[in-house]
Amino acid sequence: MARAKDYKAKTPAITIDLAADSDASGAIVALPPNPRNHNIIDLRPWLGHGFDDWVWAAATVLKARLHSGNYSVASIVSFAANGMKVFLPYLTGNQGGIVPSRPSDMTATDVVRYIAWLRLKYPNGSTAKNYYSAFKSVLVGLMDSWTHGLRLH
Repeated sequence: MARAKDYKAKTPAITIDLAADSDASGAIVALPPNPRNHNIIDLRPWLGHGFDDWVWAAATVLKARLHSGNYSVASIVSFAANGMKVFLPYLTGNQGGIVPSRPSDMTATDVVRYIAWLRLKYPNGSTAKNYYSAFKSVLVGLMDSWTHGLRLH
């Protein structure tokens, strides 16, 4: 029987000290044993491209989602592999300097622009939708965290 999702579950308050994570270990999400044998989610390759705040915040949300117990390991892996690892290349692409450099800069216009980019890159529709859905799960986690105590220093 499938687990019932608790949509009212709250993400615990988390504070990220970006200076403390300068060794990049904070960009690694350790995973518990799982059927797919994924051990870690490693976002370190995306550091140093001008949007480190996105990497730190995404790693924090993925960790919080994992530790909340409300998401399966497969969901967390999907949020990273289909969400962030598609969104992060979008940030590095030549978008004419119109991408948000940190999560707090994200606006509805940026989301619409990202969706348009996905539709151009993946014209069959369902692939773009899947990538956006995975990214949206992380973005919603960021928004939840902002309202429940996530602070980026």
